[in-house]
Amino acid sequence: MIKRIIPLLLYKDGRLVKGINYQNYRDVGSTSSSIKIYNNQLADELMLINISERHSETQLFFNEVVKKSAQNCFIPLTTGGKITELKHIEKLLKSGSDKVLITSKIVEDINFLTSASRNFGSQCIVVGVEYRFYNNDFFITFNNSKNKTDILLKEYIKKVADNGAGEIVLFDIENDGIMKGASIKNLKDWSELINLPIIHSGGIGNFKHILDIFQKTKINGVACGSLFNFGDNTPIRARSYLQNNSFPVRTAR
Repeated sequence: MIKRIIPLLLYKDGRLVKGINYQNYRDVGSTSSSIKIYNNQLADELMLINISERHSETQLFFNEVVKKSAQNCFIPLTTGGKITELKHIEKLLKSGSDKVLITSKIVEDINFLTSASRNFGSQCIVVGVEYRFYNNDFFITFNNSKNKTDILLKEYIKKVADNGAGEIVLFDIENDGIMKGASIKNLKDWSELINLPIIHSGGIGNFKHILDIFQKTKINGVACGSLFNFGDNTPIRARSYLQNNSFPVRTAR
């Protein structure tokens, strides 16, 4: 399976932002221009997540943002954020999303995942998994990591895989925006727990970090925010780096 490089776009109240540890957000541009840029830069996919504070009014507006984004997006588009009902998934898919990412709702109600998979097909249901280290182990958090749980990460990965997830995105909260790399040993262990595709997000600060993850674990892709938002790093350069290090990448369109 070809590994994927996925720019991660965080949508907040009309603009794209990026922070550190899910706080202290900085404006990084508009959705429309970023969609066009990453399409031209040979990203494998895009991930657009709504983290706006205002819930009800933003959900409707975000659907319109997704619709406009999908019209200019010619690579797979995953969207999500603030999803609490099946109709939210349906509207995002109708707006042009290829896959929908669900995080907090599934922590609170695992049956929601089963229903979503049954109604829309597991191939378009992506489970977001936020985690932190505390009490001497890795545990699940949710609601942008504002809420802690006593659910062990490794058990939760297996649980969502058994209940209809088509893909999993691991969000390393403590490394979010830090750009110092990921724990290869942990990612290796977690990626071998299940047979589903797993995406990693958090801590990636250079192309060597990506190469290490791809070479040393079964992680299927990386979702990068800070790497592409700050500095002159691009998906094209990431692909070239992997190719120059004899690592296979998707053939350019």
